[in-house]
Amino acid sequence: MVTNDLQTPDKKEVLLEASDILKTYGATKAVDKMSIFINKGEVLGLVGANGAGKSTMMRIISGVTKPDSGTLAFLGNNLNIREYSTTIARQLGIRVVYQELSLCTNLKVYENFFIEQHQIFAVGNWRRAANEAARKSLDKVFPGNNIDTTETVSNLSIAQRQMVEIARAACDPDLKLLILDEPTSSLGAEQTEQLIQYVLKTRETGMSFIFISHRLQEVLKICNNVAVMNNGQLKCNNQACSVNESILIQQMGGVSVAEKSLESKPGKRTANYDAANLKLEINNLETDQVHSINAKMYAGEVIGVTGLEGSGQKALLNILYQTSRKTDKTDGISIHDTVAYVSGDRAKEGVFPLWSILTNMTITTLTKFKKDILIDKKQEELSGKTWYDRLKIKASDIHVPLTSLSGGNQQKALIARAFLSDANIILLDDPSRGVDVETKKQLAQLYREAAAQGKLIIWYSTEEEELTECDRVLVMHDGYLVKELAGSEITKANIIDASFIAVEDDKKAKTENGEKKKHTIADFFNKQRTAMPCIALLLIIAVISFVNPHAVSNFGINLLIGSAIPLILASISQMFIIAASDIDLGMGAYLGFANVISATVLIANPVLGMLILVLGIVGYGVLGAIIHVRKIPAIVVTLGSSFIWLGIALSVMEKPGGSAPAALVEFFNLDFPLIPMSIILALAIAVSSYFIIIRSKYGTVLRGFGNNPKAVARSGWSTLKAKVSLYVLAGFFGVLAGISLTGITTAADANAASSYTLLSIAAVVMGGGELVGGIVEPFGVVFGAVTLSLIGALVGFIHIGSNYQPAVQGCLMFIILAIRIAIRRKNNETCY
Repeated sequence: MVTNDLQTPDKKEVLLEASDILKTYGATKAVDKMSIFINKGEVLGLVGANGAGKSTMMRIISGVTKPDSGTLAFLGNNLNIREYSTTIARQLGIRVVYQELSLCTNLKVYENFFIEQHQIFAVGNWRRAANEAARKSLDKVFPGNNIDTTETVSNLSIAQRQMVEIARAACDPDLKLLILDEPTSSLGAEQTEQLIQYVLKTRETGMSFIFISHRLQEVLKICNNVAVMNNGQLKCNNQACSVNESILIQQMGGVSVAEKSLESKPGKRTANYDAANLKLEINNLETDQVHSINAKMYAGEVIGVTGLEGSGQKALLNILYQTSRKTDKTDGISIHDTVAYVSGDRAKEGVFPLWSILTNMTITTLTKFKKDILIDKKQEELSGKTWYDRLKIKASDIHVPLTSLSGGNQQKALIARAFLSDANIILLDDPSRGVDVETKKQLAQLYREAAAQGKLIIWYSTEEEELTECDRVLVMHDGYLVKELAGSEITKANIIDASFIAVEDDKKAKTENGEKKKHTIADFFNKQRTAMPCIALLLIIAVISFVNPHAVSNFGINLLIGSAIPLILASISQMFIIAASDIDLGMGAYLGFANVISATVLIANPVLGMLILVLGIVGYGVLGAIIHVRKIPAIVVTLGSSFIWLGIALSVMEKPGGSAPAALVEFFNLDFPLIPMSIILALAIAVSSYFIIIRSKYGTVLRGFGNNPKAVARSGWSTLKAKVSLYVLAGFFGVLAGISLTGITTAADANAASSYTLLSIAAVVMGGGELVGGIVEPFGVVFGAVTLSLIGALVGFIHIGSNYQPAVQGCLMFIILAIRIAIRRKNNETCY
């Protein structure tokens, strides 16, 4: 039964009203006849346990999810729920900041603002306008944030990304309703208070907010009214001034379990501080993120790590875990037992999204269930089911995909994974982020029980109250350990006070002067992805000039680079496919098709030849549409299409032959006195593709789709259009590659370009691109393609058989990739 201490809504003041909303997934009612309204200038709190249906309800309100039934009205006008979408919601002025961040990490901060608010930057210098808007909005919501709006999002911390996400949604000038789903889960105390003040100030202008949070004290502080959900239904409506945390917990239905959990919880125990029980020792640990850390940690302890956000807590945990995996230990750290780690960023570092709950839980411990050479599935399921039941994970079955669960239940599965590993040191990176109150108490009891069994629990949390369950609490500030609390000293007030302890200026100056530039080179190569392929190209040219000085003459360079033009174009074509996080396994066959058509039909009938080539480009667009609409993997579709391209080419010309159009031959034989024609062509290809995919408005959107398609689609962009556009661009450059192959070889062969499939992929990867994530570098691709092409010439100059050319190309690619991986690993170890 719904209790309601709110007045009946005044229709003139109601901004949005949802009535009898029903949404089912199979037999599960995610939202069950839910009715809710929000007034103009109101902050409505929405609370409930994990799986209560809060996020589903917000996705319905924002147009992401269509309800099965019910009605929606905005400013008194009924909306058609069948046609309601994110685009319509945006037009109405509804924005959402999701619990799982929806930024494109391969783009810069201001580029993410453009994708979300592209209508604002439709004219003029959109980059400057988006950058100014990003800076203004960040400063408005989070004064003194120190976020560089030209920085790539992947280089930001989770807290900074959360701030960007909130500021991006808040910058819409037509915003009327901002939905904040766990907005403070990644923020420190200072940023949380800034957000609260922003909401309190902004609601006075008439803007409305829906505030979803498990931090009930924040809900009561910021909201006018609080709605409680339970099992998809509205349980209670409350005026915030008439309830407290205990009442809300009781309304959520978890109070009895939580109280029993607390009553049965074993008390804090004093660890045995004998040397034999020493599990981990830190002696004067000094890195770029943490300074002068000293600590000893023993079996049977639950040790909290806290402080203001970004003070080095996460870095410390990561350093401990990375050290446990190395054979050569980090200076200053001694670890005397096995270690397991629970990441705070479950979407990026925790879950395997395509796997079941069971597989996600047992992946690190499969050897425990080994029977002969196979896995004993019954034993695996029995172990997984034990923790599934113990942690009360809410799901229909342990074999359903993990991503079908709520965020809190996903986190439970990751914690189960750590305890299933039988590790005796458990590192917890803010494991309760986005978890309901009852589950937090349940997990705290689990940690106490584990400590009672002799494990060492090291627990970083952004919520001070949680850490009152610990035996000791280490408080950090600016990378330094500034206070250690123990026993009765561990209170929320003491933790907060210690978090603001300033570090002596002389210590900070000593650190800055001594270690600040430690990883400058690694950081440079991580940000400048074209640097590595450029260096590789220069080295190859240097070796060629040493072996054969005539090769670096104007004529020689023109000949060497000219022979690389088809591979450059093919690699740029492949780059557009990889920008979509796909791979084209039909590239070589497509080039053979274009090669044959341009050497036969294009000569006999230029109009028909051009028409066939255009149809080939259209065909590539169709491939993109099929991949998107039918959800078929790109490697399957492109590999299948390769037989079509090859079949067409062979039907036109069965054996090698044909000739190049005279105009095409003349074009490739043009001579320039200062700069070789081939270099001009290579630069033109690089510059044009750079402006298409990097500098243009829509190119930025296309790269966003390659990184986070759901998020970009929520911003109102068409996923189908993006996929087709990338494939059409690939088809266009692929046709140019085939035509250039005809112009350079003055003949055609359907199989002549078969090696270009793998070479084009290699050139993109060598050039600084990633096979997933929408990360591509056009100039790097050109450098990589030229390098791979020049290897063939170098092999000939030093009289090594051509059969060794692929081996040399492969070795060079592996060397570059090994260096890039090492740089990335170094960056990941030092930047959090």
